[in-house]
Amino acid sequence: MSILVLSIIIDRFCYGYWVFSMWNFFLFNFASSGSAHFGTHPIHWFISNGLPTILFMHALPITLGIFKSNVRWILHLSFFYCFVHSLIPHKELRFLLPILPLLNIYCALYMESSSYASAQVKNCRKFFIYYSIMSSKAKAVMYLLLFTNLPLMIYTGIVHQRGVLDVVSYLANLATIKSKNLSDENKFSALILAPCHTTPLFSHLHANISIRFLACEPNLDNLVDYVDEADRFYADPQKWLAYEWDTKNFRPPSHIIMFESLWKKLNTWFAHKKYRRCAKFFNAHFPVSSRQSKYLCVICR
Repeated sequence: MSILVLSIIIDRFCYGYWVFSMWNFFLFNFASSGSAHFGTHPIHWFISNGLPTILFMHALPITLGIFKSNVRWILHLSFFYCFVHSLIPHKELRFLLPILPLLNIYCALYMESSSYASAQVKNCRKFFIYYSIMSSKAKAVMYLLLFTNLPLMIYTGIVHQRGVLDVVSYLANLATIKSKNLSDENKFSALILAPCHTTPLFSHLHANISIRFLACEPNLDNLVDYVDEADRFYADPQKWLAYEWDTKNFRPPSHIIMFESLWKKLNTWFAHKKYRRCAKFFNAHFPVSSRQSKYLCVICR
């Protein structure tokens, strides 16, 4: 109760008026299905797709641990969590992350029960002692988890989608130099023509620059035939660009970021605006949507 009261007080201070954020969250996600704007999935998606994906090879020892253990509250809590979130039309893998540590307790219980001297495990404080009492079955599971997860961890942590971070670092370094040399009329600025949330912004871009990205906010005002800015852009990129460039007081950005597939479609249009490609960054071997591609490009004037 004290946490709830503290949350309401903080919201009052930040918003300037009394608001119950958790109630608004319920209204938006459950009552009005506002999250459906970002895509919908079937009600069984978390069980049929989400959990197998985030658990990967851990699903095997976790399942075995569930059958071997008498602890059931963790399982019940996890399924209740999945059930509640399954009622939301929009589903993402990250929504399941809070129950991942809980389910891995069953993995630990299985490993413990598969040891030769499971009663001694509680007193084992060093890995090599625990390893010496593990059964061959437990060791096989450990190596299975290690050799399947380690390569994925390295690839997804260092290689996959690294371009969206590299391009922001590039902009930050460039902004520091350019802002000192450009006149007030041509201050460094950037436009990100990519799907929403493609790049981090000021968590990585520690520079005082003007930057714009395609917005994709849901239809909070219940407008008829609402289409967000990102969808309008991708429906007809040249039409969107022409409209923006003809808008009164529009100041063309000094740098524009986009995926290479989009650059190939628009390079002629941007050439007439005196833009050229000035940098290119590898992003991913396996783009996750049709609006992305293997490389990110930075064009400048």
